[in-house]
Amino acid sequence: MRSLIKMIGAFAIVAASFLATLWATEYVWPSCPTGTVTVLKRPFLKFGTPDFAYTKELPKDLPGDVPGSAMRSTLLLCEDNSILGPMRAAHSEIARDGLGRYSHWGSNMIFSTSDNSDPNRNGRTYRAVQPR
Repeated sequence: MRSLIKMIGAFAIVAASFLATLWATEYVWPSCPTGTVTVLKRPFLKFGTPDFAYTKELPKDLPGDVPGSAMRSTLLLCEDNSILGPMRAAHSEIARDGLGRYSHWGSNMIFSTSDNSDPNRNGRTYRAVQPR
């Protein structure tokens, strides 16, 4: 009987840990939202130096931030199913620090990958999403 109680207790701890992990994953790494999706297709061009920034031109019907209207874009950038960020990062920070920073500026998405890998070679999918 004692072994059965220990097994039930262990199962309860594992189940609670699993549910807590699922909750934390959604909280810490929110999934890509639904909305109008534009897939960013390879190749991505290098942008600036040192090594972490890339750029891709977006369709003209997706207006980005511009001088005098620096908060116009509401696009989110997703890598596979995770939202990258911070958004509206300075272009020099994207190039220097990377780690998922991005900026939708004019008609271009200037971005870095979550791990500073080359998006042309890492096999991940990049999508610009206009949330609903």
